[in-house]
Amino acid sequence: MYEINLVPDVKAELLHKQKLRNLVILICIAAGIACVVVVVILAGIVATQAITIAAQDHEIKCRSDGDTNCNGTDTPVNKFDNLETLLTMKSQMQDISTLNGTQLNLSRIFSMFDVILPDSQQSGTVNVSMLDADFETMTFTINANSKNSIGFTAREAFAKGLKYAYYDYGTYKREEDGVFVDIPSYCIREEVENGILYAVYLKGKAGCEAPLITKSDEVPKISTIKEIRIRRTYKDEKDFDNYRQGTDSLAKKGEKTAAGSYYFESHCIKYKDGEFSEEETLQECALLDGDVVLEAGSYGRSDGNQMVLTFTANFVLSREAFLAQNKHMIFVGPTKRNVTDSYEPVRDIFSEEVTVVEEAKNGK
Repeated sequence: MYEINLVPDVKAELLHKQKLRNLVILICIAAGIACVVVVVILAGIVATQAITIAAQDHEIKCRSDGDTNCNGTDTPVNKFDNLETLLTMKSQMQDISTLNGTQLNLSRIFSMFDVILPDSQQSGTVNVSMLDADFETMTFTINANSKNSIGFTAREAFAKGLKYAYYDYGTYKREEDGVFVDIPSYCIREEVENGILYAVYLKGKAGCEAPLITKSDEVPKISTIKEIRIRRTYKDEKDFDNYRQGTDSLAKKGEKTAAGSYYFESHCIKYKDGEFSEEETLQECALLDGDVVLEAGSYGRSDGNQMVLTFTANFVLSREAFLAQNKHMIFVGPTKRNVTDSYEPVRDIFSEEVTVVEEAKNGK
């Protein structure tokens, strides 16, 4: 059997081209639809972002300044009771320095009392039987007594002595690359010898190394010296200049240190006409803030047949004297005795309350 193809080759080619055209059109339509879908999705994302950003901006304004367009549920941040929950870690770290700046060194109370309480044969020795301290206002109330004293001399000596007591603090300096820099507090140990206050610079301690200095063949390298003695107290401006320039034999104590390498920079000591000025120093760093209020005291015999003076005193002290950030604090009493941050053991300043059973007289 024979089969005859009635479609010419030209017609067959035409049909093939039409199929190919229809396939291309179909693909283009599908791609166009896909593009439209993608554009719609992207437009939706952009619109959503714009709405979200606008809402967040609105929320920020509501929580920061209480915008008038806020609804009733929005609260400005400055009206939050628990504001600390909104603080960031950065702001909290910044607050640490502020807290450190207000921290008090309460152990200085013992050093302070050691220099302001009378302790002599003439005025008598005063001891504290009760201490009440309000560190918010720096107000102190004490009940004190003085055994074997004469009249009310010890009480008046206490009030006048506190009026003329002052404090001093500062930093120890060392020369480095031609300029003076602070010596860290943990590198200093203070000592009192024959009434003169010295600092022992622990140069050999880790983190306390001084720079390498060589002035001449007679002066050894600083790196070979483990400890260096620095005098802190001085009597006049000339004495201080010698002290700062390294020509002070008391400060060096026989050690050959480089000239002009170490000294103490005070924040309170003042001079007038080259001499130490107690008046201007008191104006700058007086321990007492205001006046001493003495309540009625009693003078008579105790049950142990001792002559005893008892009295109560109220006074306000300078907060600067107890701030922990003020390093190397020293208290100077009216007798010029000094005690610094408990480096020197304090005397026994406390005693039991003494009752006067046979009163001789009263006073205010």
